[in-house]
Amino acid sequence: MTDNCVYNPRALFRVLAGTIMVGLICAGSAPAYTYSAYTTMTGAKTLALNPFLYLENFSDRAASGADLVIACGILDNLDVYANLAGFYGLSSIPDANPYYSSWIMPRFDFGKNNIAALQVGVTLDEEGAAQFYAGPQYHFCWENDVFALEANAMFYTKNNPTTVNPWAGATVGPVWKAIPEMLFPYIEINPGYDFGDDSADGTFDLAVAPGICIAIPNTTHQLSISLPISGLAAGEATAGVAAWCWFSFGGAQE
Repeated sequence: MTDNCVYNPRALFRVLAGTIMVGLICAGSAPAYTYSAYTTMTGAKTLALNPFLYLENFSDRAASGADLVIACGILDNLDVYANLAGFYGLSSIPDANPYYSSWIMPRFDFGKNNIAALQVGVTLDEEGAAQFYAGPQYHFCWENDVFALEANAMFYTKNNPTTVNPWAGATVGPVWKAIPEMLFPYIEINPGYDFGDDSADGTFDLAVAPGICIAIPNTTHQLSISLPISGLAAGEATAGVAAWCWFSFGGAQE
């Protein structure tokens, strides 16, 4: 992909917005409540679409982005996620190429939502050259009729979507089922550590993201919206907004 590719920002946002609206009316089972966590399995013989939209900083439109994620459930305890394309800096379209990353992530559930995953992907460096990375992950979900807890732990080699250096982080998201099957407030806590390069010390960062997951009663259609606040460890907090939806085809529902 070259820097002279031309994108129409209005057309792109229309497609993404339309996908979110379709997600509210299509059959599906959402894999999570919180914005960042991967949790329960997709389901056997199921194909799901899971688009993301975000603006990391309300004061900087260049911090906007989108991820076009799909999930394929092969068995009840085996699925594969893939980010077809990650875009960043959508406000610069069509003057610059916003594509930055793609990845694939097979997951296996060892039982009771103890899930091992391996993300393998490609990013573009400042010169537009492809850089490959890998990241083992652990995904977990626990819930009862009132509360839920979603948690991930991950490590990425250098040139990952977060930083050019090796990086480790976690996502912990307690969820309150305020209105069963309908309204799920949550607060997501995301610590991360950048290991730096050979000449720099590592740095710790912390983000929190209060949000809410909205569901249509007696269905599994869901939309998750959060207000992430990042840069807390550095004392340079910035606030933004993020949203995803989930809808699937096949499986036991058809």
